[in-house]
Amino acid sequence: MGTQGKTRLKIRGLLIAGVFALMALFGVTSAVAQQSKGDNVTAQSLIQQGLDLLRQGKLEQAKVEFDKAVAKDANVKAQVHYLLGNGYIAKRDTAKAVAEFEKALKLSPDKLFIYINLAQAYQMNNQLDKVVETYTTLMDKDPKSALPHFNLANIFMQKGWYAEAVQEYNKALELDESGLSKTNIYMQLGYANEQLKHYEDALDAYGKSLKKNPRNAAALYGMGNIYYLSHQLDKALEQFNKALDIAPKDARIYANAGFCYYYKKDFSSARQAFEVALNITPDLHEAMFGMSMVCKQDGDYKKALDYALKARSSGYKVSDKYIERLKEQIGKKKDKKEKALKSK
Repeated sequence: MGTQGKTRLKIRGLLIAGVFALMALFGVTSAVAQQSKGDNVTAQSLIQQGLDLLRQGKLEQAKVEFDKAVAKDANVKAQVHYLLGNGYIAKRDTAKAVAEFEKALKLSPDKLFIYINLAQAYQMNNQLDKVVETYTTLMDKDPKSALPHFNLANIFMQKGWYAEAVQEYNKALELDESGLSKTNIYMQLGYANEQLKHYEDALDAYGKSLKKNPRNAAALYGMGNIYYLSHQLDKALEQFNKALDIAPKDARIYANAGFCYYYKKDFSSARQAFEVALNITPDLHEAMFGMSMVCKQDGDYKKALDYALKARSSGYKVSDKYIERLKEQIGKKKDKKEKALKSK
């Protein structure tokens, strides 16, 4: 029943809109960008040409322009490595992206935005230990920034280190960086606390996310899950129904509502909810298992077994004991039928 961990980092657009933004980031002086005496081409104009080529996906041609820029002014090396790192990210060549960002950082260790891009490249390259190391270094260099805490918390979520994630999300909220979505932080914090079975803290976080965005169906879904896990079925259904008003095509919500109805012994409503869920998402394994439970309750053991096996093949954990019990019931029903025929 819990919410799916939607904690994966969204890699931000890394290419910067224009060369002047890059000049500001790297602190390039006007003298660097000025036209060289007797020369109509500057290092920065070459970088701009390379950047335009990167936007067109022409990485190799961009590298030629960048090499020319470095030949004119060695001070732009860090800028060039940074841009190449972004180019390799766009090409999904994460190993080369990492190498370029590392070179950029070595040349300009004071440029904090490089740490963010490097950490994201490490993440894409599945070097999670390096991600943690990079964000930790960035925290030491920029202790007032919430972003590294938020991103590091997301990494901890990936690793299943929920207690550590909670700590970092709370730190991000404490630092209160305007560029971060508090709605998203509270959602992640709610899910992490849910995994730790800290249900009151989870409800508090989902509730705060909902205050930021009253039409946040995911927050209502999360609260419904907490109430379900706390055996407060009526409250769970209240939240799921509110969520369905906002997201009427979310099969997961119907499925979870179905489980609430089932344990309230409202088997007709449970069946209806599971059927709607499967109409929306035919391979939703939890809805398949829910239908198995309803069919078992109705004494239709063959259908119950069919749904259970489908759920298991889709990745849902269905115990061997449950399968064996259904098979036993099918066998008993068959024997009873045969005895009845013989007695005629």
